[in-house]
Amino acid sequence: MILFRLCAFNAGHELEPFILFRIIEVLHSSYKAGHIQIADYISFFITLLSRFQVYPEKIYPTKKHEGKSNRGTFKSVVRAVCSCLSQIGDDVLVLQLLEKVVLDEISHKRPVDNIYGFIRLLITLDSKPTRLSEQTINRLSDVLPEYFLDVMTHIPEEDNESSKILIRQTRHYYLLPGFFLLDRSNILLNQILKVMESFISANVSTLLPHQDGALVKDHSSRILSIASVLLLMHGDVKMQKLLLACKTQITNILQSMLTLKSSGDITISIEERHKIRSAYDRLVAAISTLEYD
Repeated sequence: MILFRLCAFNAGHELEPFILFRIIEVLHSSYKAGHIQIADYISFFITLLSRFQVYPEKIYPTKKHEGKSNRGTFKSVVRAVCSCLSQIGDDVLVLQLLEKVVLDEISHKRPVDNIYGFIRLLITLDSKPTRLSEQTINRLSDVLPEYFLDVMTHIPEEDNESSKILIRQTRHYYLLPGFFLLDRSNILLNQILKVMESFISANVSTLLPHQDGALVKDHSSRILSIASVLLLMHGDVKMQKLLLACKTQITNILQSMLTLKSSGDITISIEERHKIRSAYDRLVAAISTLEYD
């Protein structure tokens, strides 16, 4: 099909946005008129979300990109795809049809924006309480923590105090679809917190005594990202209520952070140790408000 080849090849590059949205409009009309099979219709949108190349890959909300950025176009594409696929039939049946396909795409190591698009599609078709299968919940518990940490990496912190609010808002924007999934499944939330704790405790055991260098610094960065994710959860009204029931998992995360920070067997620079201590203190302060509200 010409439209498929055109979209798959040009997504995010040569096609002007108005042409891309015209293609989507024509395709949607053709499907409603019965000229396109549902399998081809779905395949087109899955291909579009997976192959659309958003640039620049790193996200700097406080800086103007020197060249062009198509991130705004992709956000509109995501809205259009979610709208079109939510209209093809009963949401329960459509979710059953798309669940595995979407999870396969999320499980691939794709850029943050593309995974964001697929998670948005998933929550559009799902409801509260979740209709996702147990297998899907288990797979999400493996891939969502990595996505959360990737968001932190691709939207780096800045020292400028005035920039922090905008950075926090941008990070929250990318985490929000994941928060919707957690709000719909307490099982998923608990599993994800356990996975994040394992990122700290399991990796500590793999570090050799007095080992330093890139490996230790990378582990330290992951810990700081985990702390940032938890603080963003705490700052979200719905997530804050959900965290009240997850005291054990959060306590385990804090204990693992404290163990690493206090360990004399692993060589951590003074700067990295200070960052972990600061993140730990901020988390303790945040969690204390949950316990005593």
